[in-house]
Amino acid sequence: MPRSFVMPDGQQHVFEDGTPDSVVTKVLGPDALKYTTADTSKITVRGHVRGRPARKTAGSSNLPFAGGAVGSARAGIPGAYLGGTAGEALRQLSDVGAGGTLAGAGPMGAALGGILEGLSEPENAPTDPGQALGRMALAGPTQAGYEVLGRGVAKGAELAGKGAMKLAMKFTPEAAQTAIREGITATRPGFCKVMNLLGNIGQKMQGAVRRAGLRGGWMSTEEVAGQVQVAAARKLAAQGIHGDDLAELSRLKEAFVRDNGSYMDLPRSFQVKKSAGNFATPLHKAVERGEPIAAKSPVQQIWEKEMETYLDQRLGTVVPGYHELNQRASDLIRLKQELAPARATDEIGKLLEKAKSPTARTLTGATLGAGAGAALPGDRTHNAEVAALIGALAGNPQAMSWLALRLYGPGARAVAGQVPRAIGAVSQ
Repeated sequence: MPRSFVMPDGQQHVFEDGTPDSVVTKVLGPDALKYTTADTSKITVRGHVRGRPARKTAGSSNLPFAGGAVGSARAGIPGAYLGGTAGEALRQLSDVGAGGTLAGAGPMGAALGGILEGLSEPENAPTDPGQALGRMALAGPTQAGYEVLGRGVAKGAELAGKGAMKLAMKFTPEAAQTAIREGITATRPGFCKVMNLLGNIGQKMQGAVRRAGLRGGWMSTEEVAGQVQVAAARKLAAQGIHGDDLAELSRLKEAFVRDNGSYMDLPRSFQVKKSAGNFATPLHKAVERGEPIAAKSPVQQIWEKEMETYLDQRLGTVVPGYHELNQRASDLIRLKQELAPARATDEIGKLLEKAKSPTARTLTGATLGAGAGAALPGDRTHNAEVAALIGALAGNPQAMSWLALRLYGPGARAVAGQVPRAIGAVSQ
């Protein structure tokens, strides 16, 4: 196969196959071997196709962008500014052919010099010191600007992740925020992870209470019961309940002191608080839903609820980290209820439960998407199919929660933050 060379002036020279390199360089000059047609791109000049040296896909012009990316990862906007300036300085060293001067600076210097020589674009070298300084002065602000734009893109990815999780969690903002923070998907493994986290948090709370109990913190049962009685009586009065119900509070107070002695240590107080919550919460939820409860339940329910609240507050004042663990557990419990709501008992409740199931939500999303796609101009069948797929994904809680965690994750946000800089590097 003949050997073809296209010189920078556009002239093409062809040699027979097997012509030695020494002959080529003797005829065309010492740099001729760089201009083989394997390294050229075709251009049209006055209606004729010619070849010219192809532009490098990775040249020194990318060094300011690389410096900006590295600097932003280390120190944000200031790092992007300094990295861009340093990258422009390396670019100019590369373009003026100064990479070889670093060979004597040890192994690292030799490696860097070799890289700069490989990236060199002599045609872009600055022509005078003023131009060189001007480029360096511009490179820093440019890369800092890309960093500002990138943060906006990363914030957009974060908001998209939150929005996707809200779709997955049926538009419950609190549950969606907890799911993102804890890395929970709306799947069976996600539910299992919630239960495991709740178990771990419970163990941590017990450990924190036990360690704090070694330093004291005993509570007077008379004081605890008195405070709970006052709070419960105030709530009963607000509901217009008096007489026998208030007398019931006194009996509950006496029973509490009798059963727990004069003082409780912190581990015992924690167990009493958990027992009170286990009794009060189901009844409390029943009252919120308007469901009937036993006639003797309201007073004890209010007593237990106030007992849980009061002991929570007292434990939080003496047990380090208790409030944070307790809040995290509460958030996970709300998320658990979203992932696996209580089973409905009445027929209407069962219908609503089926309507909110993952399968029903996926089918609803697909149906709505197909209808919207069919209304668009163009190929209505194709539009309906595409929109149905998008709608099904948007309606499916597993798919949306998976997408949300990917968009919200630090890796995705870091990549999104570099998008403007990558576009700038490609379009230069």
